[in-house]
Amino acid sequence: MPFCQANNNKLPSNLPQLQNLIKRDAASYTEEFERQHAVYKATCAIFEQNPTVYNNQLHEIIMFLAQVAQFYPEQLNEFPQELVAILKRHASVLHPHMRMSLVKALMFLRNKNLISPLELHMLFFQLLRCQDKALRKFLQQHIRFLFPHQQEVTKVMVFAAQAAHPLASPDDLEPLVRTLANNFVTERYSNEVMAMGLNAIRELCARNPHATSPYPPKPNPFPHPPVPLCLPEPVI
Repeated sequence: MPFCQANNNKLPSNLPQLQNLIKRDAASYTEEFERQHAVYKATCAIFEQNPTVYNNQLHEIIMFLAQVAQFYPEQLNEFPQELVAILKRHASVLHPHMRMSLVKALMFLRNKNLISPLELHMLFFQLLRCQDKALRKFLQQHIRFLFPHQQEVTKVMVFAAQAAHPLASPDDLEPLVRTLANNFVTERYSNEVMAMGLNAIRELCARNPHATSPYPPKPNPFPHPPVPLCLPEPVI
């Protein structure tokens, strides 16, 4: 009996195995894939009713679809935009693990050239506003990919500046400022590119004055010089 038939009853609940089989012969497992795609649609509908709760089934099916998306481009044509839409609608209320799952799935799709870097960078800058340290650290590591040769770089700079707000932590904004400075404000590039980088940094600092320092200045516990102590001469 063929391997796929012998294990057919296990495939719907064994996504890693199905993923490996699809990578070997995607055409032979189209029916199983479409079944899982339908599960994704139904799970999303349930999730939308209460997006604050972590949904492990949605996490697993999203990661599965992101891993095999290149084999079914027609069926998953709208999949990247669907994930982006979920993040834009519910970014501030999502469970941190669910939010991270969506972001990582989008990174997989970007590596397969199934979503544009510009769209992803704009989303990342918006997500930097979330009160989620693990997510912000992850995003900062991937925003190192900003370089002046990217198309529509002006729009990216605008979104970078808009990521700052008065309540944002300096620890979160300082790496972003460093990224802009290292990749845009340098003699390697034209005056126009450096001007864009400087304007973005200036806008960041205008929105949050502490963006260029790791920590805000601490108050001096001794505002006045200490009065010297008059000690008696030692007795010999």
